[in-house]
Amino acid sequence: MDFSYSDEQAMLRDSVARYLRDNFSFEQRKALLADPGRAVTRVWRELADLGLTGVLVPEDHGGFGGSMGDLHGVLREAGASLLIAPLVSSMVMSTVALVASGVSSLQKDYLPLMASGDLMVCWAGERVGGVPATRATLDGKQWRVSGGVRNVACGAMAGGYIVAAQFFSPGAGPAEGLFLVDRKNQAADAVKAAQYRLVDASPAATVSLLDAIALPLFDGDTSHEHAQVMARVRSAGIAAACADGLGTLEAAIRLTAEYVRSRRQFGKPLADNQAVRHKIAEMLVGLESIKSMSLLAAIAYDDPGSAMAGDIARAKLILSIHGRKALEDAIQLHGGIGMTEEYSVGHYLQRFVVFDSTLGDADEQAEYLAKQEGDAR
Repeated sequence: MDFSYSDEQAMLRDSVARYLRDNFSFEQRKALLADPGRAVTRVWRELADLGLTGVLVPEDHGGFGGSMGDLHGVLREAGASLLIAPLVSSMVMSTVALVASGVSSLQKDYLPLMASGDLMVCWAGERVGGVPATRATLDGKQWRVSGGVRNVACGAMAGGYIVAAQFFSPGAGPAEGLFLVDRKNQAADAVKAAQYRLVDASPAATVSLLDAIALPLFDGDTSHEHAQVMARVRSAGIAAACADGLGTLEAAIRLTAEYVRSRRQFGKPLADNQAVRHKIAEMLVGLESIKSMSLLAAIAYDDPGSAMAGDIARAKLILSIHGRKALEDAIQLHGGIGMTEEYSVGHYLQRFVVFDSTLGDADEQAEYLAKQEGDAR
């Protein structure tokens, strides 16, 4: 299996790397986070100008009709630069939800706006106790959604949300569906977003909905369609998180290797110590496993009918296990400076913690794989 990028994918990755190097260095990032709303809006506009917001949008809706493989290098560079923007939430998961829904009227109205970057639609599909955090009711012919969704990435800056909601069908009991909540044309108190920061300083929000007008992303057999769309969205989100996590880990290991070569102790570089070299070697071995599985996850997502579907969860499992260990070792090798806010290596671990919890950590992925294995027997 070929895990290398195509020429076009490599060029796209290189252009994004140059943009981030020039506009989103670690020092620039600290300054931008003083006003996260303004920073996210600016970055999103610039990403749209590069054409990135339309990579997964079909060509007939103003996008490029690209693949997860096309986005892999982009997300990798985003992780390496600690980019603050809802790439996984909006560019990937919300776009995939709308495309996979097959609701042509919504696709026609919203996908061109999302592709151009004029509308940021963020994923708000939190589940609490195994069920969606919001409830939907049908008021005549109009759906309305109420409830609160936590930890919506860049939720205060979003122009809309893809919300997972539970509702009750007459004679059929509870069902679930995805809804698009557009913040325009809502009552004054229908949609509120209380902003705060996650552990990696990225902006998030608790989105509160009160009888908010919602557009259903389904038509017909709701339960069947919802399960299919949710599986597709989940796979996309995990594959994207693995690419971001790979970039985060690569940058941290590169920084650590440079540090132990340049830092001198007792008259010689730290890298001259055998224990330090062994630790770096272990980190690099783990990195290669993560790299292979991350690329495999992107390939598996782009070929949904293959037997590789379980590899997406396996990629997240490998990332969670080896990634956290490598980042903790990176901080240990830096010593006290690795714990400071002024130095970037600790920020990579903070970002990893956020993405590790996205769509399930190691325990949840292992449980999912065990269930899949049990069902197959």
